[in-house]
Amino acid sequence: MTQPELGVLPTGHLHWFSTDQDGDANHEIDQATIDAMFARGIAEGLIGLAAKENATGLSPTLGYWRAFTCRYLAARCRIRQADPAHPHPVAALNEQQIGALLDGAPPMRGAEYLSPLVLNGIWSWLDDWVGIQIRSQGGLGAFLEANLPRWHQIGRVCFHLAENRLDADYPFAFMATYAPELSSQGRIRHQPLAKALQEYAGARNKQALIRLLSPVQRVCESSALIRELVESGDLYHPLAWTPAEAYRFLKETPTYEQCGVIVRLPNWWKTRTRPRVNITIGSIKQERLGADALLDFDLKIALGDTALTERELQALLKEQDGLVFVKGQWVEVDREKLTEALAHWEKVEAETT
Repeated sequence: MTQPELGVLPTGHLHWFSTDQDGDANHEIDQATIDAMFARGIAEGLIGLAAKENATGLSPTLGYWRAFTCRYLAARCRIRQADPAHPHPVAALNEQQIGALLDGAPPMRGAEYLSPLVLNGIWSWLDDWVGIQIRSQGGLGAFLEANLPRWHQIGRVCFHLAENRLDADYPFAFMATYAPELSSQGRIRHQPLAKALQEYAGARNKQALIRLLSPVQRVCESSALIRELVESGDLYHPLAWTPAEAYRFLKETPTYEQCGVIVRLPNWWKTRTRPRVNITIGSIKQERLGADALLDFDLKIALGDTALTERELQALLKEQDGLVFVKGQWVEVDREKLTEALAHWEKVEAETT
């Protein structure tokens, strides 16, 4: 008895040819799981295949239809519209795409029925089904969150900031990218944003380019930094940044995200350390906690649990506000607040001696 498999009927529709045969034990993807996905419907099964991290363990036929679905989803994710109740249909497959799909089709049940008309029919049918889900679930974002969370980044612009420790003067690197699709291994494939200008060249793709860049345009309305990068064209090239330039960018990241741009930052920014006044009360061990103990305190400036020496503190206070590299880590410094806190506790210390 043959394995359960996806095939094409003489009518041009997809059909799940299920059997009672157990799945191949060597397959990395449990056949029972796939059976259950397609038991809910062909469209549900295809979306389930696309939600898999990669095609490892899939049969050639399932891998083919997974790639077909991923191609469709990439096209759908590039369409961003304000009204989720009326999603625009995805454009039909073009001649080049049809040729690649026909040439790449593996042996499968009903392969003789594959044709440009059949492939575009399946494409349109899948788009109709997804459109119903988008409308019923309140938008594309909700549909992706519920079924394909990794696809949230597809068709969207992403701002990246990374460290470049090889350059002491410009220790940060910035790049704007977009994600056109997932790789065959299920990884998000980022491309430089400049490639989008080439990929969407021509009147046919003008609307796709506008949809891709509309979040960036919204950012420009609130951010002088990004507006400068767009007007100069620097947004489309990798940039080396000073700590001051990087800090200017980091402070604005909530605005970028609110406008629909994805932001990728170094992990330390989310848990960033700020220098703080650290007071230890009662450093002298006493049997009773009296006035002497309360007035006995040690004043230090610390980064987390690490105290700064006097020399390190003075060097820190000479720096400009923003990012400062201290003790092997980037630290966010607000000199005014730090000086005020230090002056307050120094005054308290002076009054108690």
